[in-house]
Amino acid sequence: MTEGNLLEKAKQGDAKAITVLMNRQLQPKGVTVKTAFKDGCLQVILESSQVPSQKALVGWLRKSMTSLGAAPIKRIKVYGRQIGADFPAWNEEFSISPQPLSVSDSTDSQSLSSKVSTTQKQLTLQERAREGDSEAITLLLNRALEDNSMSTKASLTNKKLQVMVESAEIPDETIAVELIGKELESLNLKDIEIVNIYGREIGDDFPAWSQTLKIDKEEVPTSTSKSESKILSNQERDGYQASLGTDEKKCVADKEVNDRNRPHYEIVGVGDSLRLTRTRVIITPQGLMSFVSKGLKGSKEIPISRITAIQFKPAGALLNGYIQFSLMGSNEAKRGIFEAGKDENAVIFTSDQQPNFYEVKQYIDSVIDGEPIDFYNLNIVEEPIINTAENNNLSDSTIPTWNCVYTFKNSNSLAWVTSLDINYDGEIVVIGYQDCTIKLWHLKRREEICTLTGHSKSIRAVTFSPDGRMVVSGSDDKQIKIWDVETGKIIYTLTGHSKAVTAVAFSPNGETLVTGSDDCTIKLWSLKTKKEQQTLSGHSGYVQSVDVSPDGETVVSGGCDFNVKIWKIKEGRVLNLSSHKGFIQSVKVSPDGQTIASGGFDDAIKLWNLTNGEPIRTLSGQPGRSEGVQCVAFSPDGALLATASGSHKTIKLWDWLNGELLCTLSDHIKGVYAVSFTPDSKTLISGSMDQTIKVWQAE
Repeated sequence: MTEGNLLEKAKQGDAKAITVLMNRQLQPKGVTVKTAFKDGCLQVILESSQVPSQKALVGWLRKSMTSLGAAPIKRIKVYGRQIGADFPAWNEEFSISPQPLSVSDSTDSQSLSSKVSTTQKQLTLQERAREGDSEAITLLLNRALEDNSMSTKASLTNKKLQVMVESAEIPDETIAVELIGKELESLNLKDIEIVNIYGREIGDDFPAWSQTLKIDKEEVPTSTSKSESKILSNQERDGYQASLGTDEKKCVADKEVNDRNRPHYEIVGVGDSLRLTRTRVIITPQGLMSFVSKGLKGSKEIPISRITAIQFKPAGALLNGYIQFSLMGSNEAKRGIFEAGKDENAVIFTSDQQPNFYEVKQYIDSVIDGEPIDFYNLNIVEEPIINTAENNNLSDSTIPTWNCVYTFKNSNSLAWVTSLDINYDGEIVVIGYQDCTIKLWHLKRREEICTLTGHSKSIRAVTFSPDGRMVVSGSDDKQIKIWDVETGKIIYTLTGHSKAVTAVAFSPNGETLVTGSDDCTIKLWSLKTKKEQQTLSGHSGYVQSVDVSPDGETVVSGGCDFNVKIWKIKEGRVLNLSSHKGFIQSVKVSPDGQTIASGGFDDAIKLWNLTNGEPIRTLSGQPGRSEGVQCVAFSPDGALLATASGSHKTIKLWDWLNGELLCTLSDHIKGVYAVSFTPDSKTLISGSMDQTIKVWQAE
């Protein structure tokens, strides 16, 4: 069935067509749809591994069905339930009315008509929008945002366009502004100078955020001399005007637009990469050579305002060159190639890479001298030729092969694995199952040690204490249980969450326990007093995962509100990271405490700077397909990142420092929901819906 036929059948009330369209939107977010239509009422069942969010999904469904305009459908009954449950956890009924305006554009078989001046000229939707028709602009923006479950209202007055973005939860500001900017730019709107964009949750009176864009109209030197619009934020526009001279010659139109959109230059060196922005330099380790010389360190971010001098050593015929920054209030390494190789404020480069780094030197020198040159016209090529002779030790032959060497099977149960962890010496594995049980396995002896029973509902999370003497578990029964590993007995039970406990993590000293829950909160517990110390509130959706930094001062969390949060406990503040487009299933802090990895239903594995929340890079195993990342895990040596898929039944191993996918492990026959490395980083354990635990080793 073609896309057009599918949509047409859905508008006629065809339940199968509606089901297909809804599943395309919701299955990537972990929700499955079933529908039935009878006597003007569409019945919809929404299922997911957890109880689906009533507020978010009913709001989305109401807007989607209203937009669809299926005339035969007068009422909708919605049921939400957890997969496997006999009865719905909630239900809601509402009526819908068809859209007052039928939408079509220049590609439709029938175009919209609109009165223009004194004639009855037939205009496309895009032409109406260019003439300043707020209704047409609204409809086009809604099309651009519908895949992200957002809707808009637009109003145009005195050359100012006002756009209100709404969704069941607070709309993602970055995504909304980017999509609206692209749509408005493509329209080349007439007589609009300012665009004010607001975002709010459906039902709220006040916006949660706002952003102002300016439309910069430039004469583009093409053969037609056509005027073209460019959308710029306030910050971008101010920066451009400050850095561009009035008498400078303009480049060809395409290059100028590209340069003015460029937020940074990415430059590759030997062992490190350097990102140059208008105001700072960011040095990031990029491989084994860097880590051998500098150790396990994350990205170093240097404000240009702190740089007092630059040591630049050109590359010779035999030796590499380097660029080294002297900073206020710091002592850099002594001069020389070998000392520079150990300095986190320096980057080594080959003769092929040298022109790019010389451009960096020139630009920073100009800023230091108070006469900055044009950042947007630097002669930097972002994909330089790399001298591979320096990287012979990183050839494919050094990448180990990972093979499944053993499979554990719980012969007494058909329950699938929900979570697992490995103790400090790598000998014992704790496994949580859907049937309320927890098992301890001896990894080397390949035998079950004991079964822990006491929870009344599915196990959602398990972890060992740092000393390996205790296991902590969280369950759908809202309880947190602490177990004695030696006896297999419950030491005590913590209660306080009002819904399922979905995540557990220890502080490095073992004195504090951090838990996350479907009640949207994170709790910190003292294991000395056995009492709750603190509750962290801020997520608007279920908390799916928590982790603690190696210094014990920061908690990281991810949830169904698409947000990763960094909680600075001592400082009493929180950083919100929101560029995922799906539920976040797992977050982990790297062993050096510098980086966060997060994975979710949008198939994105994102890496963030733990200190300031800045994004580092995004990894994707299958671009364009929603694989659904269920869990992430760093190897203890910091070299590898393991990510596991629910729908594609695979585990991927990444060289996350370079953003390279090393291999895919695919022996499981159902979704993989848990992974963990042994302390020596040479063995990986995975747990799956196929009821098995697999042991993988590097060979």
